[in-house]
Amino acid sequence: MAAGLPCPNPACTHVFPADSLKGVAALVCPRCGARFQFGSSPPSPLIATPVRVAMPVQPSTSQPVPIAARTTPPKEAGANPFSLAAEPILARSSRRRHRRKLGLHKLAVAMVLIAAVAGGAFGVRWLLNQEPAEEQQQKDVGHESIYNYRFSYPSGWKVDAKLKQAMGANLVLTKSEGGGGLAILARDYKTRTPRDAELHDQAVIWLEKFFRGFEFEAQPDGKLDDQPARQFEFQGELDQVLIKGECLMTARRGWAYWVVGWAPANRDDTGVSEWRTARVGFHFLNNREGWVEKKPRQIPIQGEKAGYRLSYTEGVWEKQSTDGIDPSADVLLRGYDPREPDRLAEKAGIVTVLRLPRSDSDLKAASASAREYMLRKQKELYPETTVEVLADKKDPANSSLNIGSDRVHLSRLRVKNSPQRELYVELVTVPMSDGILVMQCECLWSRCEFFKQEFAPLRETLRIGKSK
Repeated sequence: MAAGLPCPNPACTHVFPADSLKGVAALVCPRCGARFQFGSSPPSPLIATPVRVAMPVQPSTSQPVPIAARTTPPKEAGANPFSLAAEPILARSSRRRHRRKLGLHKLAVAMVLIAAVAGGAFGVRWLLNQEPAEEQQQKDVGHESIYNYRFSYPSGWKVDAKLKQAMGANLVLTKSEGGGGLAILARDYKTRTPRDAELHDQAVIWLEKFFRGFEFEAQPDGKLDDQPARQFEFQGELDQVLIKGECLMTARRGWAYWVVGWAPANRDDTGVSEWRTARVGFHFLNNREGWVEKKPRQIPIQGEKAGYRLSYTEGVWEKQSTDGIDPSADVLLRGYDPREPDRLAEKAGIVTVLRLPRSDSDLKAASASAREYMLRKQKELYPETTVEVLADKKDPANSSLNIGSDRVHLSRLRVKNSPQRELYVELVTVPMSDGILVMQCECLWSRCEFFKQEFAPLRETLRIGKSK
């Protein structure tokens, strides 16, 4: 007789001994718990799935070998002793079908997205090609900016996109003949009006990057669309050609504007006439009507060693101690460009208010005394110091003027301490009953154009006499 009968459960390795098969109608596997019957007994309702059982190979015997009966699946899977083996097979099949569906879904989404992008690009291109004729006409005749201005293109000039990008300007036009150019730069300061010093400094920084060997000279104020504008002339090289030009700068309702014209130096008068004619096309718009500037705080100072008062702008000037500076010093202010992240000494402006002994009641004599005092102090540090009185087309370099109700004397000086060190100095002198009041403003020569325009509003606040 055969050694035994393997358990009909394919997942089970138990083998029933031959002796255990004698005279039994059903068996329960001690390993997997499966129950099965022999012979023609009715199928057990506990068997979940039909199991094909291979017959063991046995030698011929006088008694027939019992064969496990084919069964039918039960109605409840939970009672199926083979459910643990069958479920993973069904689950893997289900996951494969799910992955196939998910892959098809992703492919469909990707195809839709590609079609949308392609369609969008085509739509944008179509819209650009279908631009209204009046918009194209506007481009042909002028330029209107979000910076609250418009510019009508002059005859014989054309928009130069390449030069506009190179200069970082809002608009650049070039003359078809003669090599002239005109550029507009605009910036939004929102709630404040940029100071004249800022306008000037921005213009210099902008233009010296574009014109090689850039040099400039201040000119009397001009007008831009009938509004007062600061002005300077300049020269430099552009494409190996010597260029001469001028820059107008102004601010309105929180916006700042720089309008620059230039032409080859050998076309001096003609070039000037051309860009000034072209500049007439610049006009302000009326946005921000009713705009009011948010002015910076003004901090008052009352003199202690003399009867005077003045005020300075917070954020530009800082009051410093006069200890160890000069026994005659009453007030010391140090100023910086608010746009500079690093407050370096070489970029600072210094304003010192001094009270000197009175030597004469004459205004010019008092001014001479102040100049001699300044020179003596400079020579204590730099023995080779020399002083040069400056000539300025806009403001007299050595003259009397009114500040408030007081008559004062203003001197503009170039002080040379050494070949490597030069200062720009302004001396404001006021004779008083008990001495001479001197406001000495100074900075390195390289920063004079910026601080000239910061010294001016500061000295305009000077008043003789104590506050009431």
